[in-house]
Amino acid sequence: MFEITALTTERVLEHEGIPVVRLTAVTPVVSGGRKRPARRINAFYGHIADAVEKQIKKSMLKRAAADFNEALAKSCPFEPYRVKMTFDTVQTDGGLEVRRRLYTRTGGGAEHERILTENWNTALGLPEKLRAKDVNYSSPSDMIEISNAVRSSAPSSVTFM
Repeated sequence: MFEITALTTERVLEHEGIPVVRLTAVTPVVSGGRKRPARRINAFYGHIADAVEKQIKKSMLKRAAADFNEALAKSCPFEPYRVKMTFDTVQTDGGLEVRRRLYTRTGGGAEHERILTENWNTALGLPEKLRAKDVNYSSPSDMIEISNAVRSSAPSSVTFM
């Protein structure tokens, strides 16, 4: 069995010296058990945290800066955008399920939450595909949005887009 702790990183992205986006990423840190699977799982979630930060800098920072400039022009208060990534884990015999939540709050108080899950084979340190029954979903990788997914032990028809 693995021992799972959390690593929290916080970033404040600024525009003209003013914080416009606050990013908090909490990622799992797996230890114990076999070293290679733990290293693979930790590397995956480190990569995910880096990718989220890169995507936020690429897309959300521009929108937040535009909203800040608009609020400044109108003499209105500006509340920084908020992005928070957290996780929950469940260990089973030979497996580890990690459920990630990505919460964003943008200008005007618009909120969005996306829930993704990965099932890991702990002997190999490799992700397993989550099977879904009678559900169509699109996934650019093996990460699956589970808000509508239903687990099944038998293979079923799933459409990848």
